[in-house]
Amino acid sequence: MSLGLKVISSCLFALMLSCVVLTTVSAQVPTPLGKVTKLAGGFRFTEGPAWDGVDSLYFSDMPNGATHRWSESDGVTLVRQARHNSNGIVVTQKGGLVFCEGGRRIVLRQPDGEEKVLADQCEGRPLGMPNDLWMAPTGIVYFTIPIIKSSQADRFPEDALSGTICVLSSDFTDVREVGYGLKNANGIVGSADGKRLYVADPRAQKCYRYQIGADGSLSDQQVAAARFSDGLTLDEHGNLYTTSNEGVRVFSLEGEEIALIETPEIPANMTFGGRDGRTLFITARTSLYAVRMNVRGDYTTQNNNESLK
Repeated sequence: MSLGLKVISSCLFALMLSCVVLTTVSAQVPTPLGKVTKLAGGFRFTEGPAWDGVDSLYFSDMPNGATHRWSESDGVTLVRQARHNSNGIVVTQKGGLVFCEGGRRIVLRQPDGEEKVLADQCEGRPLGMPNDLWMAPTGIVYFTIPIIKSSQADRFPEDALSGTICVLSSDFTDVREVGYGLKNANGIVGSADGKRLYVADPRAQKCYRYQIGADGSLSDQQVAAARFSDGLTLDEHGNLYTTSNEGVRVFSLEGEEIALIETPEIPANMTFGGRDGRTLFITARTSLYAVRMNVRGDYTTQNNNESLK
């Protein structure tokens, strides 16, 4: 082969390689494949979206104490009307629902409607207002308890736990406080491999990432996104989705903002779902929205707890 042909071949190979690299990188940048669509409205404040892994999304209408189910075939149906406002939701393998409740407890509702309190205290202290939760592949449940506002103080015991993270053992016999380095605690999500936990600290205007130990403890706190957020979710590439006044902001593993998905109303939370995992469901003030994405959600076996089967 002549020198000229060698040079041309080398250049073509380098160009092909750069195209492969660029394609790989661009495929990891979350991009909506259409418009953000309103699925339902008329609520007071939507939160806690949770996909059941089949065909339904559950979400809370907090001020109304209502839990709704949305499906493409049936639209919105009321699942539960409770005295205590529910917020974060996890769907179990058998179709049960685990709720964070403003009534200072974590509750399991079975498909037949039977309910059981899983936790109402941590290390001997009553819970404040559990906000959001995530079930790890091991079956343990992490949940956040935000700071109790002064206007709400008279509703809670003086020693009520707040502004932290707790973990509930897989057999529901032990609740431990594991949060540290926080001014507050709100949205929470973990990676599908069970190695990393993300928590939104709205008072610090940051979202943190922790390493999860074999015993469920947390270590190596790092800033995952230097922005305020309410809810959190992850995609298959480890990008972190946060909420803002403008819409859903997405951050890379390095903490760089890489995308903004504008929404008609201010979002409170979001999660991936749909039959192929590429639909991003967004709870935003009075409505439920959805948008198709070019990436899938980072699915956790959040129903892997034998005690819930």
